[in-house]
Amino acid sequence: MIPQKFPLWIVPKKADENKRWRLLIDYCMLNKKTIKDSYPLPNIIEILNQLDSAKYFSIFDLASGFH
Repeated sequence: MIPQKFPLWIVPKKADENKRWRLLIDYCMLNKKTIKDSYPLPNIIEILNQLDSAKYFSIFDLASGFH
């Protein structure tokens, strides 16, 4: 898709006393062509229900794990 093919508007910002403008681009056509996520994030309730029967828990400190 060519970026120039998307509808574009320049409109004044609402309630802006400085009369500034905002750029609006309609990406609906792009959204229709986007491949849907095949691996959606799991539901947190389902994860918590699975943890209910767990015997062991682990904690990983990924922020300081490298050094």
